[in-house]
Amino acid sequence: MFVPVLAGLGCLGCAILAVYFILFRESRVVRRANLAYLLLFLLGIFSLLLSLIIWSLTQTTFTCVFKSFLGMLGLGLIVGCVLAKTQRIFRVYLNYGAISPTMGNGELAIFAGSVFLIALIFALVYTLASGEPPTGTVT
Repeated sequence: MFVPVLAGLGCLGCAILAVYFILFRESRVVRRANLAYLLLFLLGIFSLLLSLIIWSLTQTTFTCVFKSFLGMLGLGLIVGCVLAKTQRIFRVYLNYGAISPTMGNGELAIFAGSVFLIALIFALVYTLASGEPPTGTVT
């Protein structure tokens, strides 16, 4: 019961942070970090934490598939955002001073979306590889 409670508190923290970032989107720090980046990253964390909560529920076919999907897609969002920011920082250092140190939404969409798409493909393969969805088993 300890893990789902902590995961629930984490989900609440993600929601509070999302509201905070939206309210202060005009601040210098949030503008430089890119609001879309922050919200996508929080959505990935929220998905992983929600997946942890679902692990504690009674396992059915739906919960088995849903928790796996949420976990894989949440991790894909997090890795995609980190990859996008890493690429952006690399470009800034590569062109030292030639471009501004902010990331556009298009650039974020290309890098985060590509990793998210790979995670989605893996989730679909996991779910549909045998021709039927996985079933929950109680051991």
